Amino acid sequence: MTGNQTFVARASRAVNSLFGSGVRVTSIERSVSRPRALILAQLPPPVHGVTVTTARVVQHLSSATAADIEVLWGGSAKDLADVDRKGLGKFLSFAGLNAAAAKRGLLGSRYDVAYLTFVPWAHTAIRDAIVAWWAKRLAGRVLLHLHGEGLELVTRASDAKTRLIRWLVAGSELIAITEAAAQEARSSNLFSAVHRLANTAGDPGPPEAVVGERLRLGFIANLDPRKGVLTFVDVLAALNEAGVPFDGHIAGASTRHLSTDDLERQLAQRGLSGLVTVHGGVSGEAKRQFFRGLDALVYLSEHDHAPIVIVESLSHGLVPFVMDTGGVAEMVGPHFARHVMPRGAAKEDLIARIAALLAAYQGEPQTLAADRKAARERYLEAFSEPLFNAQLDEIFRLPPAKVDDQAVIDSTSGVRSQAPQRLKQRVFSISRGVHERVLKRPLPDRLALYFHGLDEAERENMAQGVNALRELGYRSVSMDAYIDPATKGRVFNVSLDDNYVSWYRALPFLDKLQLRATFYTNSLPFRDIADEAAIEAYFKRLDYPGTIGALSRQELRAIAAAGHEIGCHTHSHLMIASLPRSQWDEEIKSSKSILQDIIGQPVRHFSWPYGMPRHITAAQRRYCVGIGFASLAAATPAMQFADKANTMNVQRSEWRVDRSKIENLGDLAIDGRYFTGLTGRSAID
Repeated sequence: MTGNQTFVARASRAVNSLFGSGVRVTSIERSVSRPRALILAQLPPPVHGVTVTTARVVQHLSSATAADIEVLWGGSAKDLADVDRKGLGKFLSFAGLNAAAAKRGLLGSRYDVAYLTFVPWAHTAIRDAIVAWWAKRLAGRVLLHLHGEGLELVTRASDAKTRLIRWLVAGSELIAITEAAAQEARSSNLFSAVHRLANTAGDPGPPEAVVGERLRLGFIANLDPRKGVLTFVDVLAALNEAGVPFDGHIAGASTRHLSTDDLERQLAQRGLSGLVTVHGGVSGEAKRQFFRGLDALVYLSEHDHAPIVIVESLSHGLVPFVMDTGGVAEMVGPHFARHVMPRGAAKEDLIARIAALLAAYQGEPQTLAADRKAARERYLEAFSEPLFNAQLDEIFRLPPAKVDDQAVIDSTSGVRSQAPQRLKQRVFSISRGVHERVLKRPLPDRLALYFHGLDEAERENMAQGVNALRELGYRSVSMDAYIDPATKGRVFNVSLDDNYVSWYRALPFLDKLQLRATFYTNSLPFRDIADEAAIEAYFKRLDYPGTIGALSRQELRAIAAAGHEIGCHTHSHLMIASLPRSQWDEEIKSSKSILQDIIGQPVRHFSWPYGMPRHITAAQRRYCVGIGFASLAAATPAMQFADKANTMNVQRSEWRVDRSKIENLGDLAIDGRYFTGLTGRSAID
């Protein structure tokens, strides 16, 4: 063993002793060793071009390759209102990302390829470059996907910040969305390889050849004036003054720059209220319907590089009107060159030119139909999904999977920290004290509590928690309603984990409490089918202090018939993050199937055993979503302020029987996101 290997081994043991990540090998089995890809980029939310493209890359790699994919990210906006803002939360989240990357490097984790995004013109360029530096230490190849203009600012400028960025990203492989960016990258000699990959959008099929009496004109983007929404309003006003009939449509979510209410007021002031519909944010089928109802897209963004909205509009056969920024002219192609507006033109001239082109379509419907056909052909030629996926496969070039011998892990070891109890108590005491003083907030509108068994003491404890929240104006809802963005007001969900006969015996109590709970159930220990040894081993894993006893299948059916939700908690209650793929997917998939067969209805929600971030992998989260789970629930205290829109990480907190009502409410008010992001542990115990 080399000196460096000795250091890493010693450091790994030190980390394991504090964080409890040691595992025990019980046997060896033949298994498949897959290539590994590390995604160091943000997935939605928020929804914008960069996150949507990353999601598309991850989705294709997950479905079309044999790779194990891990997504790791932190340090950016949680929603559209937070875009472009700097704050302590982002800084701490980015610190957590660096800590996670450092831990992987320390423990010797290696990946075949790392994928990350790069926006050189924004203030986040140095953040992206630091991520690239970590990627080079973790992966054999680093793919840097360029989004936005400004690569020349990195390749040519000579200030200290730019020189640092160049040093951090040097040697990575650049993925360029446009040919102009690719040429700039090649001439810089900064990157080891340069790849071309145009953006894509799903194919909605051939558009309907509908030409009506009124032009159907649209704009879609988050409501930021820099995207051109107010210029679009100016164009519509000019058409109205010229007597050109049209129907205007604007879709987009409010931002801190412009809300839908502000936009409605401006339209009213311009006399356009009856002519223009403001749709708000649209997605999925609503977004496709929006595009289907248009003839042309007027998208005059002042800073976009290669916006996906243009690709989406071309796929629906919409005639584009765009600003000459980044690679936009290259995207729409030579057929629509006269529809590309020069930057810096006088606003009056710009509006008059676009209005004249649109008015011409009104008098020449055959020309409009021909140009819509040309737009659709441009999409099929340059931006189709099959083309994107084929190019993506060529860029990643992941090696084939290998068959090898793999250790089978005792998945109950490593669940808890191996550090001395006195040390752990001291760490948590300090953390709790700090959080109570500086990171305590008003309770959020959504709270999720979880319990285990329902013996008499636990029933009293549950009643205390439920009544305390109801006194504060919360109402109880199912997990289906809890994850639904349409659910309004103060709400809470109650769930229970494992498999206890006390659940069934407590049904009258739950009725009296007027509570419909979510029961995350292990499918192994049903006492009418499992043998005694398996049940005994199961409860030994749980280390449950109450009455030992598992449900029968008929009792689970009775719980479901009483109106409660049945969720999945794996088959055997093992620590799935430590299992090889062949074991963990069976633990999840078979349990879902067994539970659905018992209750005769879909099982839509999943909670993973032990409930901390380290007890489930990113690949396992994606797998769960892929087999039909609508939500994945954690069990990490002090995380009730986590993003409620992230259904892959629904946070629950235990209402502790050994704490008073005031203490439990205080725990729910602690914001432990930063500590948990840095350590993977709870901030309070």
